[in-house]
Amino acid sequence: MEIRNILDTLSEGEKILHKDLIDECIKREDEMNMISKITKESLKSFEIFVNQLGQLFDALKVLNAELELYQEETVPDENYYKYLN
Repeated sequence: MEIRNILDTLSEGEKILHKDLIDECIKREDEMNMISKITKESLKSFEIFVNQLGQLFDALKVLNAELELYQEETVPDENYYKYLN
């Protein structure tokens, strides 16, 4: 339940009598709502980061496999030079 819903139940006299307390409660509720929003956005950004990091590691695995194939095709084995003489 939001503080504004509770304030609607107060009489005008109660609102005037507790104005400072009401203002402080509204301020704190607004801050909590902002923190909650930032936290949700941060979690979403972190989720995107983790997904992209996973894609990067997958790409690095593919690159590593391609480099191993390239090395096998281009680098002669240790016996290559023995038969040239």
